[in-house]
Amino acid sequence: ISVLQEKAKKALKNNDKIKELITKALSFFKRISNISFLKKKFFDIPLLCDMLTDTINGEYKNIPYSSIIINVMALLYAVSPIDLVFDHIPLIGLLDDAAVLNILLQTIKNDLETYNSWKKDQEIFNSKETN
Repeated sequence: ISVLQEKAKKALKNNDKIKELITKALSFFKRISNISFLKKKFFDIPLLCDMLTDTINGEYKNIPYSSIIINVMALLYAVSPIDLVFDHIPLIGLLDDAAVLNILLQTIKNDLETYNSWKKDQEIFNSKETN
């Protein structure tokens, strides 16, 4: 975990790397989203990506740095081809990703819920502005 944490800290210093990570994570989610039981396990990846994007763009500021690190760690682990069980092993390689991602998501669950509420409020506000 400490190696992953260091990679996350290093990635956060480079917006291009973060944007690349977000693109990879969304692509990963798209690939597994047609497998219903896996989609449920990885359901929050798009929300994590949105939260990270809004955070690095300075739009969302209500998140502790530790949660940002955990967010990046979760995405790095999900898209990394090298982890506890290699992803090229059908389904089993994805299940370990789901387990680790679930642990990380539980750690930032409250921050993710707060962000989701903020995002919904922004959508309502923006829709009222356009009408």
